[in-house]
Amino acid sequence: APAGAAEVGRTEVLGGWTVSASGESCKLFMNLTTWSGGYRASTRGCATGPLGQIAAWDLNGAQVVLKDSSGAVLAHLYKSAPERFNGQTSTGHAISFFR
Repeated sequence: APAGAAEVGRTEVLGGWTVSASGESCKLFMNLTTWSGGYRASTRGCATGPLGQIAAWDLNGAQVVLKDSSGAVLAHLYKSAPERFNGQTSTGHAISFFR
């Protein structure tokens, strides 16, 4: 975790966000519906790659973890500002979501 990364509460990440990675931006929606490996997430307008595979999210301390439908980790993000999270995909690309 980055130095000083703050713990994140579940209610902080609920709702709609703009997610961006590898030059692609689309909508990300996160809710508290329990799902394999965490909670349900969905995207709208994401073509391919990791953004199109997001199906779940969970918290691990200061990390927000995005997962695919099989529970595999797609990305780890940390709160970098109010209403903004930055991190890396499992393939090493920068990813962020914000509103």
